[in-house]
Amino acid sequence: WRTKKAWYQHCRVNAVIYGIVFTHCRPLHLCLEPVAKAYRDCAKIGDSEWLVANASAFASLSFQCGKELSSVEIFLNKAEEKVKKWKTTTAFHNTRPLKQAILNLMG
Repeated sequence: WRTKKAWYQHCRVNAVIYGIVFTHCRPLHLCLEPVAKAYRDCAKIGDSEWLVANASAFASLSFQCGKELSSVEIFLNKAEEKVKKWKTTTAFHNTRPLKQAILNLMG
C-alpha cells in the first residue's frame, strides 16, 4: 500500500497544480486531462479524499470549458457513487453547489 501511495503522489499534486494554480496561467482545456488522470488513479488505489478533490476540480474545469452539462452531471453522479461505496460522503459536499448549478442550467 505504501509503495502504491508513493507512486501516486500526482493524485495530490495534480489536484492543486492543474486544478488551482495552472487555471490562472494556462488554457483551461489543457488542465483537464492531468486532473482526470489523477481522478482515475485515486479511484484505482481507493484514495477517496483526493478522488473528491480531483472530481471537484475536473467537474469545475469541464463546466468552465463549456463541456456538455449532462456529461458533467453524469461524471459527478459516478464520482458520488464511488464516494458512497467507500462511505466517505462528508468530503463530497463541496461539489454540491456546482452540481446544483448544472441542474439549474439544464432546466
